Amino acid sequence: MLRRYVRSKRGANPFLEAIIDSRRIAIEALLQICIRLVNTYVLSSQVCREPEYGNRNLDTASDAAKECDGLALGSFMKGIGKCGLWPIPTDSTTVKMSVWHLEHNLLRINYPRKNNFHEKCKFTTTFWAHVRQIRDEMQSGVLDEHHEHLAEQERKRSTVAPRS
Repeated sequence: MLRRYVRSKRGANPFLEAIIDSRRIAIEALLQICIRLVNTYVLSSQVCREPEYGNRNLDTASDAAKECDGLALGSFMKGIGKCGLWPIPTDSTTVKMSVWHLEHNLLRINYPRKNNFHEKCKFTTTFWAHVRQIRDEMQSGVLDEHHEHLAEQERKRSTVAPRS
């Protein structure tokens, strides 16, 4: 899902560039999740799948599902607004928080459920899984050159005779 960073040809510090690129890619992916979520709720007639109740009145369940959609979208928009992300930025450089802080804020958004009976809705668990997936796939800012440099330093240190 996440693209591997591309080293800059501007002659800047490749180590710093790797960290900046890793941050940019992760924040862009988190923002895209937010944009897709809003678009899903705005462009779909119904997202919640709760009407599949066995013995409940289908009209009542369908109405509850529509209310759930409204609660989920409204709660999400209010939540990202509190994080300073509304309207959702399209440029990751305008986000002034760390990837960890952004992820933490997104995972803390509270989503009330209508009558707490939306077991099949799974709005939060699906959203949380996508946010956590970005973190898990985030490229490390540590380049192969870092590992090679540290290994070389270790070899040099082990070949130098101890001073008496």
